[in-house]
Amino acid sequence: MTEGRLFYVVGVAGVGKDGLLDYARRQLSDSHPIMFAHRYITRPAASGSENEISLSEGEFALRKRHGLFVMDWESRGLRYGIGNEVNYWLAMGLSVVVKGSRAYLGEALRVYPDMTVIWLVAAPESALPSSRRSRDSGHEPGSSSDRERVFPPRDLERRIVHISNNQSLTPAGEKLVSVLVGEPVALAQ
Repeated sequence: MTEGRLFYVVGVAGVGKDGLLDYARRQLSDSHPIMFAHRYITRPAASGSENEISLSEGEFALRKRHGLFVMDWESRGLRYGIGNEVNYWLAMGLSVVVKGSRAYLGEALRVYPDMTVIWLVAAPESALPSSRRSRDSGHEPGSSSDRERVFPPRDLERRIVHISNNQSLTPAGEKLVSVLVGEPVALAQ
C-alpha cells in the first residue's frame, strides 16, 4: 500500500486559513481519500469552522506525556497539538491536511521531510478579518508581530506551494483543492 501525502498549511493571522480549509473540506467531502486533521488546543471551545478540539492544560500535558501528538507547539500563550492519528491515516494511504504553525515549520519538515507546504498569502490591505485571532491574542491581523515572518525561509522556497487569497474565497479555494488532489500547480519561482 502506498503511503498518503501530508499537506502542512500555514499563513499569517487573517489570511483566511480556516475559510479555505473549510471550503476544501466541503468540496472534497468523501470524493477523495483526504483527511483534515484536528488541532488540539488549550483554548475553550468556540463555534465556527475551525477544526479544533479544546483541551485543558492538564489534558494537553497528559496527551503529550503519553506520545499522543506527532506535532506540538506553543503560540500566543496557547498550546497546539496534532494527534498521532495522522501517522495511521498516512500509513493507510490517506492524504492528510494539517493546519500548522509557521514557527514550527522547520521541526515539521524534520519529522516529515516529504510533506507539501502550502503557504497562504494575501496583500495586507486584503487580509481577511479574523475575530477569532483577535480574541486569542488581543491584536489585529496584519500587526507587526504577524508581518515579522510573512515569507518562508529562502532555503525552503522551492518546496512550497503559494496560494494567494486576495480575492473571493473561490479562486484560492479551488487552487487549494487542486493541490490536495494532486493536480499540477506552479511552485514558487
